Amino acid sequence: MHRRSILRLGGLSLLGLSTPRLLRAEEQGRGAGKIPVRAKSVIFLFQWGGPSSIDMFDMKPNAPDTIRSPYKPIASSAPGIEVCEHLPEMSKRMHHVALIRTMTHKMKNHASAGYYALTGHEPPSDDQRLRDSLDLYPAYGSVVDHLSPGDP
Repeated sequence: MHRRSILRLGGLSLLGLSTPRLLRAEEQGRGAGKIPVRAKSVIFLFQWGGPSSIDMFDMKPNAPDTIRSPYKPIASSAPGIEVCEHLPEMSKRMHHVALIRTMTHKMKNHASAGYYALTGHEPPSDDQRLRDSLDLYPAYGSVVDHLSPGDP
């Protein structure tokens, strides 16, 4: 079951069918002898000051001129998700993407906010000069690299 399907079906809890029950049913359906699904690869795109989300994935076409993107949205391969007109190849692959639209934090500086986003841990201080130290947590990519049995 895909994440998108789980979110869609989450609304069925109003009818007595909850997400945990769906997940339990899926787990039981795998049964003995079945091979678990494994990702072959993951591309984690973290944009340090990259293009604005409003110009790529959330154009707000019905908002006032001062708020909406100057670009037009186009349909994508994921139902209900539109992308910028300048991303036609991305639109073809959106069904493979986990698009995270809402994240919040209390940081005021890019370095500490990036650290928080890349490690999942709040930094010891909200400081633009945040530097590597043994007191900091490793980023997700570092953990995957350390634990992966892959060939260097």
